[in-house]
Order: sequence, then structure tokens, then C-alpha cells
Amino acid sequence: MQNKKYRVAVIGTGMIANAAHIPAWKALKNDVEVIAVADIRPEAARETAARYAIPQAYADPQKMLDELKPDIVSVCTPNVYHKEWTLAGLKAGAHVLCEKPLAVTHADALEMFRVADEVGRVLYPSQSLRWFSAFTAGKNVAESGALGDVYYAEISCIRRRGIPKWGFFHMKEHNAGGPLCDLGVHMIDSLYWIIGNPMIKSASGGAYLQLGNMDEGLVTSLADSGAPVGVFTPRPYDYHEFNVEDFASGFVRLEGGITVLIRASWAVNMPESFYMSIAGTRGGLHLPR
Repeated sequence: MQNKKYRVAVIGTGMIANAAHIPAWKALKNDVEVIAVADIRPEAARETAARYAIPQAYADPQKMLDELKPDIVSVCTPNVYHKEWTLAGLKAGAHVLCEKPLAVTHADALEMFRVADEVGRVLYPSQSLRWFSAFTAGKNVAESGALGDVYYAEISCIRRRGIPKWGFFHMKEHNAGGPLCDLGVHMIDSLYWIIGNPMIKSASGGAYLQLGNMDEGLVTSLADSGAPVGVFTPRPYDYHEFNVEDFASGFVRLEGGITVLIRASWAVNMPESFYMSIAGTRGGLHLPR
């Protein structure tokens, strides 16, 4: 008896769809068929469909969902639209793989999981850093008890100059936030997962816009800003539109007396660094990305 081949549709055809989601689905060709893509930029949808030999391209994601009724939907839109299209996909009967951050508020995330439960579908946030070998190993070390009681951790996601310049990352009305949403959310999620998801007791911090809204005359590559591949139809970039933070820092208190220092940057006059450090009573971890 032949196994079912799942029919996948992708909403949003920017960098992450082209660099990660679509190639990953295509690699599962014995089990998955990518049947359509949708993007509010029709030319981007058509261009992506042609590149990957995907049968259909839509300018209206809802029309795609209504007409095709896919089994699985990848939501690869800017952050502000994650909730809208995740709920639309779930209500259309699909399981949903949604890019990080799942939502821009805690209440929205709870609603998204509630709806998934109500319609009997799986909602999976794309917090992919968990599956990097170093972080999976870190999880195993923590669960073994080798760290003892964790009491302190640091997260640093610092690009000295690495502003994404191909989409809507720099616009609050589309992305809600800057490097904390882009980089920090990966490391924060992985840290909490590794140490057992303790409850948050309090959080404080600051978000700064000091460099991103000016023209420094620097020539940077797409790779510098996290896109070594996947950018084929970039939106014209204008630094005047930049209205999210370019640097954020925070301090979080977790249950059990654990404290966490967080830093995330696209542009700051500091050395670059990407790491997570965890201190316990018996041992520690230092995990580079």
C-alpha cells in the first residue's frame, strides 16, 4: 500500500522560503509534493514557482487555501502576518509550519495553539536552532544532570553591521521588531528548551535605534546579514524606512533564581559574537551557533 504524499503550500516567497522551507520540502519528495506558493508580490510568487517547478503561483494566499486545500502550509511571511495566515491555514484544514517568532504577542501565540487544538491540526513553530548538533548535544548534557543546578546564562547575537536589506525586516508595521525578533528569538527559545523551560518571573531591557536609520556608506553583502542564499527578488531597501531597534539588551529572572542576560544586534559598535553560555553548580556550557 502506497503511503500518502502530503500536499504542501507555501505562503510568502522571500528568503527563508527559498533558502530553507521549499528546498527542505523538495528533499522529502517521496512523501511530500509542493503544490503551490503564494505571495502578495505576484512576480515573486511566479519566479519562485518557476525555479522549483511548483505547479501553481498565487497572489492571494486565501484563494490558494480555498482552492487547493493543502495538507500542510509553510507560513514564511513577515512576523506581523504569522497569526493571520497560520489561523487561515489551520481553518482550511492544514497542519502549519510557521516561521519564528510564532507571534508578536503572547496572547496571539496562545490563540494560535488553541485554534490548532480545536481543529485537530498540528502547529509547529520553526525554532530550527534546537536541531543544530551543538544545541541538541547541550540539551542532552543538561538532561544528564552534568550541569547541576543552572543559575545563570548569557545569550549574545551580535552583528556589528548586518542589517537585512532584502525585505520587510526593518519595518515595524510588518516585522514588529528588529534583531531581537530575528536573532534573539532563536537563542532565547533554545536556552529555555535546554534548561527545561522554567517560568519567567520578570524581564527588563532596552531597545535602541542608533545606526540603522542612517546611511553610513558601507557596502555589506547579503551573507553579512544572514542570507548567503535564497534572495532572488529583493525588495528595494531604503534606510529611511528603518523604524525597529538595531540593538536590544535584556535581563530576565526565571523561577529557581536563574538570571539571563540577552543581547541582540544588527548594527552596533561592538565585536561580533554568537553564543550561549550556561553556568550550573556542577558544570557549564558554551555553545556557539
